[in-house]
Amino acid sequence: ILGLNGLAILKRIKLKNKNIEVVMLSGQDNLEIAVDSIKYGARDYVIKNESAFVRMKQIVNNIIENIYLKKDLKRYSIWNWTFGGVVILIAIAFGIIQYL
Repeated sequence: ILGLNGLAILKRIKLKNKNIEVVMLSGQDNLEIAVDSIKYGARDYVIKNESAFVRMKQIVNNIIENIYLKKDLKRYSIWNWTFGGVVILIAIAFGIIQYL
C-alpha cells in the first residue's frame, strides 16, 4: 500500500467490503478531496485540527448507534414478520380469513 494516497486506499477498502465505515482524517483542508472522499464512500472527512478529536468521537458514536439501530430494526422486522404470520394462520384456522 506504499505510495497510495487516502482516496486510493478508501477505494480499495470499499471494493473489499462496501459496508465498512471509513472516516477520512486528513491534514489537507481541501474541499475537492473532502467531496471525493464522500463520493467514494467515506462516512465523513475530518481535518486534523484542535476540534478533530471531538468530531471523531461524535462520528464514531454515531456509527455505533447506527449499528445498534440496524440490529434493532432487523430484530423488529423478524418479530413483526413472525408475529404477523402467526396471526394470519390463527385467523385462517378460525375461519376469520377465507383461505382461497
